Amino acid sequence: MNESINALVDSADEVLAGSLLSRYTLTREQVALISDRYPQLEPIAQLHEHAPAALKLRAELWKLLPFSLLAFLDEVNATDAERTALLNAHDNTIGPDSTTLGETWGGIRGAGS
Repeated sequence: MNESINALVDSADEVLAGSLLSRYTLTREQVALISDRYPQLEPIAQLHEHAPAALKLRAELWKLLPFSLLAFLDEVNATDAERTALLNAHDNTIGPDSTTLGETWGGIRGAGS
């Protein structure tokens, strides 16, 4: 199955690539490949649960769903204190004027250094 998806990602046009981003089963590498190949799809790719941390960091914090944040926290090996701080920050974001995950995460991880 994964090989079939890889073949689709490799040969996809923008419309198909955008449709593929709705698949939960995409791997981190597949999401990154779609984002790299179709920069206009990056705002959608950033929100995918399996998007690489580097891609999620550019997303507005309020747009990320909790399970996507949990995957991010796992990928960056966050401490319990960092997890709590990020999830609290997410709970307190209010729509489109919020910061990016990267800005918020930089403040959290930087504060622990």
